[in-house]
Amino acid sequence: MSKIIIWFCCLCMASSVHAQSLTDGEYFIKVNQTGKYMAIAGAATNNGAWLIQWDNEYKAHFKFMLKSLGNNIYSIRSSHSGRYISTEGNAVRGAKIIQWDWLNQDNQKWRIEKTATGYSITCVQNGQRIYLSGANAATATPANGSYFICNSDDKAMNFSFLKNETGQELIKTRPGNKLTKVNNGTPVIAGQVTVDIPDGIYKIRINESGKYLAIAGEEDLRNGMRLIQWDMLPRNNHLFELKRMDNGNYTIKAIHSEKVLDVVDRQTADGTQVQQWDDLQGNNQQWKIYGTANNYKIVSAASNKGLQLSSGPANNNNGTALVITGSNTQTFSLLPARANKFTEYISITNLQFTVPHGGDLDIFGKIQVFVTDRYGNSYNRYYDGTDELFGLPESRPLDMDKLRTFFSTAKLHFKMRSDELLGAKITIVYGINENDGDVASPFSPFGIAGFPVSSDPNAKRYVNTDPYKAGGNDDYYLLKHSFNDCLKSDLLVTYKNNCQSFYITDIPKECNVHVNLQDEDGSDNWLDILFTITKERK
Repeated sequence: MSKIIIWFCCLCMASSVHAQSLTDGEYFIKVNQTGKYMAIAGAATNNGAWLIQWDNEYKAHFKFMLKSLGNNIYSIRSSHSGRYISTEGNAVRGAKIIQWDWLNQDNQKWRIEKTATGYSITCVQNGQRIYLSGANAATATPANGSYFICNSDDKAMNFSFLKNETGQELIKTRPGNKLTKVNNGTPVIAGQVTVDIPDGIYKIRINESGKYLAIAGEEDLRNGMRLIQWDMLPRNNHLFELKRMDNGNYTIKAIHSEKVLDVVDRQTADGTQVQQWDDLQGNNQQWKIYGTANNYKIVSAASNKGLQLSSGPANNNNGTALVITGSNTQTFSLLPARANKFTEYISITNLQFTVPHGGDLDIFGKIQVFVTDRYGNSYNRYYDGTDELFGLPESRPLDMDKLRTFFSTAKLHFKMRSDELLGAKITIVYGINENDGDVASPFSPFGIAGFPVSSDPNAKRYVNTDPYKAGGNDDYYLLKHSFNDCLKSDLLVTYKNNCQSFYITDIPKECNVHVNLQDEDGSDNWLDILFTITKERK
């Protein structure tokens, strides 16, 4: 009888050990099948950064805080960013694993259960397990930079949770073995010499991935747009001008924006991303070029750390960000190039007026469109005809009480050469008035009055952003809101301005623009104006 009791107690203890939960705390999470560790790609702190595997560098972006939510369910928080391991959207098969702000959603909650060889990690939302991309391939074991996805079809990955106790020695060396530190910040280009690259415009090819350096956002001019890799496209945000400084360093300038490559916030830590920024002549905007057996390495002058893909040197995903790192092995080819020359053709069509309700709403006035270069100058060559999108005198207003919606056949066309695009804007001036008195004359069709201009394409055009105001008892409509998401525009509303403006480079291929205006006296008289703007490159 005593033997049976002892056997039963041992069985209970074994079952207890097998089902034992992980305690709250900070862990390194090892991928047992590969021997590598979970990490946040590039030590990024932003929402959406990928969860990848990498050789353990014993740094903050390899550490994760587990907190029990009960029943073997945990939240997993990245120690360096404070964001939580989540699925990208719903936990469907193939969804990437990323970090995100805590939203208390089921795709951020993980069931961690003991297996015979470690632990499995399953998303609570619908039972999808964390799986390493490429783990079922018949080729080599997934390498550094391989990312994690949801997968319920393949055999579960097994993980080890190695607790990072405060003050505990992380690495112990055996007698006779010398510890080799990984990514200790010592540049791999030590002992090599800088090379003299002729000033000029280049395509910069990443040898290991076959992609090219580019600035994100197509041809976005804003400070802070990230340096990424992409397939080579005939756009100037894929081209860079190298210029040697007197100290032997280089500036690397994006052709489309004339902004230089800049290490974010002057940081020197591994994983810091690179962006475009105004040239402030800081050493975080200067680069050393080193010759190698496989062309060149590009190294930040501020930190002596090299430019490298955030998800591993061989990652070939379009959109992967570039960072600086001390263990850089990335190499580049510099291919001489010329800036792309083209003309942008812009059209504004499908003008529409609508009002939310009836009333004494007789609308007249002008809507004018001006095209200006970066210096605020406008020339005849930018226009194919008039600049008036709408024009009706007070004697022939639109009776919006009866019409409620008015469609116009007006069309405006503009064009600008690529060498003038930087900083070029379109400004729309809304000079819409409401006739407070009833107008006896019948409604007449919409029309645009032309005006004589010089035949010289290089002649300047007068730009008048002071909107048409009828005065007297006529109420004036002020811009209030811009609703469209496809076009970044600014509204300038003052006594002397009632304008919407946007950069030509921000115009997509097609966008339905929607603004609304309110009677200046703050009444409930509103006017919605809609039009279509398109851009075509030739």
